[in-house]
Amino acid sequence: MKQKNKLSINIISYLFLAAALIFFIFPIFWMFLTSIKPPKDTFAMPPVWIFRPTWENYIKAFVDSRFYQYFFNSFFITTVSIFVATFLSTMAAYATSRFRIPGKNRLLLSLLVFYTVPGISYAIPLFILYGQLGLLDTHLGLIILFTALTIPFSTWVLHGYFSSIPKDLEDAAMVDGCSRFQALFRIVLPLAAPGVAATAILTFISTWNSFLYPAILGGRNTKTLPVAVAAFITDTRIEWGQATAVASAVILPVLLLIVFGQKFIIQGLVSGAVKE
Repeated sequence: MKQKNKLSINIISYLFLAAALIFFIFPIFWMFLTSIKPPKDTFAMPPVWIFRPTWENYIKAFVDSRFYQYFFNSFFITTVSIFVATFLSTMAAYATSRFRIPGKNRLLLSLLVFYTVPGISYAIPLFILYGQLGLLDTHLGLIILFTALTIPFSTWVLHGYFSSIPKDLEDAAMVDGCSRFQALFRIVLPLAAPGVAATAILTFISTWNSFLYPAILGGRNTKTLPVAVAAFITDTRIEWGQATAVASAVILPVLLLIVFGQKFIIQGLVSGAVKE
């Protein structure tokens, strides 16, 4: 009887997981399918499932447009922002987890509250400020912005990772002659590497997919891929083929990060959840 109940629970669990997988994968599959459809089949009703694939949409999107500049803008802004934010967040999280700081708990809570404020509420003040500072449509302006937006979340998450690492390991290293920074880079960071990697991956995905601020504070010189996708939607027509082709290129780095970085994400989440 117990075996039958266990088998029934397993079957229900697998069916639920299969349904969830289809629910999340189908939009991506449909987007890719649309990107390789001939224009006449894109709006066919009922939908055409069997057709002759064409790469015309990719050729138009990648060759005829400034796709490579948009890709460079997204990659450069995201990569630099995450590197700087991860470094600063690592130092801040280590300090909050190791030193007695007056009002530390309130500081950490304020970081979390800052991260939960809707991004649109900063749009107009930032637009005015960036206009006065000459940072509109500049890579530096977007890098500074995304670095500032990423630090609160990264610091909050990494604080938990560093707190889970016993201080005795650092004390033993410093007794053997290591300085505080040597103990940090030789002892603490290797142990916290899964958490740092997981945080960097999650913030990379969030920054890479960001549309609001590049659309408002960016321009022709700093247009990113998410903004480029929206450019195919005009007041007269929607180029669904080219839009889905560029969108496929947008999600490709994200999918690769998830596939190859899931080990670090899982390790990071688990290690940060256990208090030693």
